[in-house]
Amino acid sequence: MSALGSTLDSPTARKNVSRWQGHNHRRWLFEKDALRIDEHAPFVCECTSKVCIEPVEMTMHEYEAAHMCPSWCAVAPNHTMPEDGNQVLLREHHFWIVELRPLEETPKRKRSNGRK
Repeated sequence: MSALGSTLDSPTARKNVSRWQGHNHRRWLFEKDALRIDEHAPFVCECTSKVCIEPVEMTMHEYEAAHMCPSWCAVAPNHTMPEDGNQVLLREHHFWIVELRPLEETPKRKRSNGRK
């Protein structure tokens, strides 16, 4: 599955990713000193689907790497919505790092006659 489904592929279905990032950050703060370096913890997928709450298992170091830049987020594999214009930066077998772009900055689609 390359997208989350036709009913979720519109910008109007975009969830408030920053709230889930806040939830995940609080989880990271709670777990980072308690877990072994190679131990995974469940975080919530930070994709833009309004209905997704799929867990994404990551180590604390993986979580930190996925959030090195404010526009980066951690998503379950294949949890991208093409209409959002997001860019996949890293693909691991258990999570992807995606750069979220504001909707107004996404590339505009060309019309069939070649005009923008």
